[in-house]
Amino acid sequence: MLNAMKYFIAVETSDIVGSTKLKEEQLKLVMQNLQNRLSNKSAETSTFVEFYRGDAYQLTHKNAKHSLRYAFLTKLFLLSQFDQPIKINQSLALGSIDIDDDLFITGKLHGRMDPVFIESGRQLDGLSKGALVVHPKYFDSCFSLTTQFFNRIVGNLSSKQALVLFTYIQDGYPEQKKIAEQLNMTRQNVNTHLIRANADLIKAYIDYFEEKCGEPLQ
Repeated sequence: MLNAMKYFIAVETSDIVGSTKLKEEQLKLVMQNLQNRLSNKSAETSTFVEFYRGDAYQLTHKNAKHSLRYAFLTKLFLLSQFDQPIKINQSLALGSIDIDDDLFITGKLHGRMDPVFIESGRQLDGLSKGALVVHPKYFDSCFSLTTQFFNRIVGNLSSKQALVLFTYIQDGYPEQKKIAEQLNMTRQNVNTHLIRANADLIKAYIDYFEEKCGEPLQ
C-alpha cells in the first residue's frame, strides 16, 4: 500500500522459544535451515532479514499485505521440519516510512528507530511461548481477539498437521489431491489433517488481514 511519499511496510521481530535448552547441534541445524529459508524468500519477495543474538531475527516486508502469511509459514516450517517441534515468538507491526528512505537499497535494519520498528521490537517481550502478536493500530479490537484464537489453534497443531497446513498455504490452497501427491499421503489423511488444523479458519484469518491491508489508511 502506498501513500503520498510513503511506503506502507510491515516489520516482524522474532525469536526461537527455549533456544538455550536445545543442544548446540540442534540449534545450529534449526538456524541454518531458518536462515536458508528466509534468505531465499527475501530474494523473491522484496523482504530484508537480519539475524542477531544467535536465535532471533528481524524482517522488513515492502509488501505489508503478505507479511502475516509469510510469518505464519515460517511458524509452520519450524513446527514441521525437525525431530521436535520448534516454536517461535513473532511480533508484527505495520507502519509507514519515507519513500526516499534507502532501506530497500541498503537492506540495513540494525539500529532503525522508525516507530514501526520500535513497535515490533517492544511487542516481543512478554509473549507466551510460540505466539504471534499483530500491532492493533490498523485493526479493530476484534482482530486482537481473533489473533488469540489463532494462537490457540496453532499451539495445538501436531507436526503432521503443521506440514499439511504449510503445503496448503504455501501452494495457494490447492486441491487436496495435489497435497496428497506432494506429501505421499492419502487424500483422506490430508482432509483429516486440514479439518483438525482448522484450515478453513486459518485461511479466513489470513484473508481478512490481507483484505484490510489493501484498504487505504484512515
